[in-house]
Amino acid sequence: MAWIKDIGFEAASGELREVYDQITRVQRGKRPYPISTIFGLRPEVLANQDRFKRTFLGEASTLGKRRADYIAVAVSGMNGCKF
Repeated sequence: MAWIKDIGFEAASGELREVYDQITRVQRGKRPYPISTIFGLRPEVLANQDRFKRTFLGEASTLGKRRADYIAVAVSGMNGCKF
């Protein structure tokens, strides 16, 4: 069980709901990933994290999703993250 309070898609309102809706539009109808909902207490952090992710993996990026996933897995492993 998570010890960080999260606000799910259904419970979101106001600024957080706007950020969740933006993420849903960008992800072509997919709701925000559960790991993203831990930023729900600080919608501005979630919005900035989403902008960073889109910049990092956006159409102008030469990195590509596969390489970005490899990097994310490697960094998570180095940090001892089990996600």
